Amino acid sequence: MSMSVLDGSKLGAGILIVQLLIPQSALAESKSPEAENQTVIQQNNADQKTDKDKNQTDKPADEGKTKKKKVEKKKSQSPLDILKPSGEKKPRSEQSLWERYTSFWWSELDRLEQMDLYGVTSQLPKGYFKVKYEYSYINAASRWTNDYKKTQLIPPVFFSDSAGNPIVGLDLGGSGYGEGHYFQFSYGITDALDFYFELPMQTVHTKLRPKVVALDPGLEMILRSLRRPGCSGSRCWLFGNSQAQVNSLDQTELFMRFMEMVLGRPRPGSDYNGYMQLADINTGFSWNYFRTPYFSAALTGRVHFPSGQFADPDNTITFATGPELDRGTGSYGVSATFGFDVRLPRFWKYLDIVFSSETTVGYLFESKHEYPSVFGGRGTPKYRDSLDELGTKGFSKPLYDSQDFLDSNPLFKSMAGDLNLGLYFPDLSGIKGKTYKYVPGTNVNFTLQMGVTLFGVGLKFGYGHLYNQEPVLIGDPNFVSMVKNLEILGDMEADELQVGISIPLYLLYIPVEIAYGYQWNIGGRNLIVFDNHHIITINGYLVDLFRAFGDD
Repeated sequence: MSMSVLDGSKLGAGILIVQLLIPQSALAESKSPEAENQTVIQQNNADQKTDKDKNQTDKPADEGKTKKKKVEKKKSQSPLDILKPSGEKKPRSEQSLWERYTSFWWSELDRLEQMDLYGVTSQLPKGYFKVKYEYSYINAASRWTNDYKKTQLIPPVFFSDSAGNPIVGLDLGGSGYGEGHYFQFSYGITDALDFYFELPMQTVHTKLRPKVVALDPGLEMILRSLRRPGCSGSRCWLFGNSQAQVNSLDQTELFMRFMEMVLGRPRPGSDYNGYMQLADINTGFSWNYFRTPYFSAALTGRVHFPSGQFADPDNTITFATGPELDRGTGSYGVSATFGFDVRLPRFWKYLDIVFSSETTVGYLFESKHEYPSVFGGRGTPKYRDSLDELGTKGFSKPLYDSQDFLDSNPLFKSMAGDLNLGLYFPDLSGIKGKTYKYVPGTNVNFTLQMGVTLFGVGLKFGYGHLYNQEPVLIGDPNFVSMVKNLEILGDMEADELQVGISIPLYLLYIPVEIAYGYQWNIGGRNLIVFDNHHIITINGYLVDLFRAFGDD
């Protein structure tokens, strides 16, 4: 799950372009020197005439007219008035559809300017409908471990002797990239209260390419000499039909066969491709309960639905059975976001600076998920004792108890010392029931950002911190122990930075805003790190066009 610090979705953030794109010189009519001289002459003549009239007659009515003229001179035009089409306005019945639309659009900009919308707490004006589409691209690059150290995407698993020397090391060779497609629909119930509905979709491409990166020569010799228990023929080699075939296996294939046939653990899947898959839907209300020109506060409450899908337990990265990722939590949940904006007083009318923060607290409830399959059919324990059964999904009963395997191989036992293979390769053939309980629990997300609107273009700089508690698994003790020892699940933290730019198209009579952001990770724990994280957002706004095109 990625975190988006930047959100260029607020309509009011771009309304300032109406003011900011206008140079100071545009607030007054441009005149040539000759025209200015002519104006001065005309003004002097007018002043002389006024003085002459005043000497001739001194009527109160004339004084009133003079005062009225002075007041009219002091009246200034707003930037919107400067940009509006000049000329006498036609009666509505004589206007074309385009003229009706532009007239309506200018009146809307007038209204929005008066509303003074800014920051993350501003809501859609009453009657406005917004459609938001957000596209994001991410490439899985590395991982933060539980002790805040950066390593490769899936750290290699090493089994070491009592002196710390690796007996065997396995690198799963994980890699992948994905795309997010988020569709959000919002409606302004009142100027301060919005309703929204978000539909997230994901496209995921991941793969595993397991490779043995360390193998003790003594263990390799043991593995290449293993024979079927109780077999005394010439075809009793465990990993092949002949000694020559066994000796031809590279170290990776040798260990994969050992893992499947001796330890009872399936070989992980290699590739996964998922296109436009639904993740967890969420919906709720956002309320801007307090607003002044310099401070604003809002509250958003939402409900999460388990519309996404957990990965296939026989092909999931969580159990190291394959590369598939979860597309949701599988749980119902609730969350609330507390947002605050502080706007600095303007010292230059073309510049607007807003500091914003949002804190989201959520909780996801208990759900049920399926165990991985058991080889030979669920609940039917069976040895993988045939080469024809290699590559079959699901766990099987180990050919040897882990301690029996050590006892039967004194050389390996002397190397392994106190190594307990059962922690990593438990016997899951006796799992009872079909499902285990999964509780994602609490999550907290905090963002702090600065928004700068300069000449109508919005720039944002943000920092975000995300925390998810370690999910709670309730089920078969051997299964829970295996998942914990894989160290793939855990309480997760992420620290991220983001920059972005937003450009509104309002002055082109297009109610659309386009934003681009780039996000990168600067720290974390138990976290997959994504690079090349690009975010493109398009916001479109719809209003009651009957007011634009309808009759008076």
